[in-house]
Amino acid sequence: MQTPVQSQFVIDADDTTFADIAIRGSMQQPVVVDFWAEWCGPCRALGPLLEALAEEFAGAFLLVKVDTEAAPQVSQQFNIRSIPAVVGIRDGEIIAEFVGAQPEAAVREFLAKLIPSPAEVQIGVARNLRAEGSTSEAEQAFRTALELEPGHPVASHDLGLMLFERGDLSAASELAESARLGTAMDPEIERLKTAIRVRDSGDGDLASLEAEIANAPDDPGTRIKLAAALAAQERHEEALSAYLEVVKRAPDYEDQAARRAMLDLFEVLGSDHDITRDFRAQLARLLYR
Repeated sequence: MQTPVQSQFVIDADDTTFADIAIRGSMQQPVVVDFWAEWCGPCRALGPLLEALAEEFAGAFLLVKVDTEAAPQVSQQFNIRSIPAVVGIRDGEIIAEFVGAQPEAAVREFLAKLIPSPAEVQIGVARNLRAEGSTSEAEQAFRTALELEPGHPVASHDLGLMLFERGDLSAASELAESARLGTAMDPEIERLKTAIRVRDSGDGDLASLEAEIANAPDDPGTRIKLAAALAAQERHEEALSAYLEVVKRAPDYEDQAARRAMLDLFEVLGSDHDITRDFRAQLARLLYR
């Protein structure tokens, strides 16, 4: 029989208390849920290891022990079919899990996925500061995160986006290029790179370009420059109209530069944006008529 552990880092939960202790508690600190039962032999090996690690980590996570016999509703909710089963929860979401007794090294690897690194803690601080409007403090917190973990994809992206919005395209591009790839942030980083490229490509004077087009309406190069200048000012619909006109008049100009620029703008706007949907359909009709 397992003896209840008297510790601020280890707590028992049942069907009545689980939501408050584990789910709501995970909003404050990571939670490790240990599903066990008295009759389970492997549980007697894994349970003490988890409890010892909870003491060692001293509050970096809360260990919540759930006796499946005493908490059938929670066990069903988590679809527990074999024990021991361990689930890591952070901010109300399952981050990692495993089934069966595991060696200490594997359990530590599991905890590493669940517990925020010092850089991730700084990113959380930075995002909160930015949401509050404290942009200079947020920027410093992001930079601290990148000092702790160079190339961290979230910090690189979020700080890069701040600099992009400020108009510091060179620094934003440097951060985007230095971001570590191979994570769930890849699409957002690529989108930032595209947004930087779109804004950086449009430096012409709109009035002068419009005058040039009036004098030479069949010149695709000038019309592309006008579209790029409009895109740089985030006049996306007008920019796409100008690019589309080039696709109509000279679809193969500069290796289909207008079509490729339209695809860049679709990426910046997002596939669900109404403007993207409208112009994607118009482009498809032109290309596949």
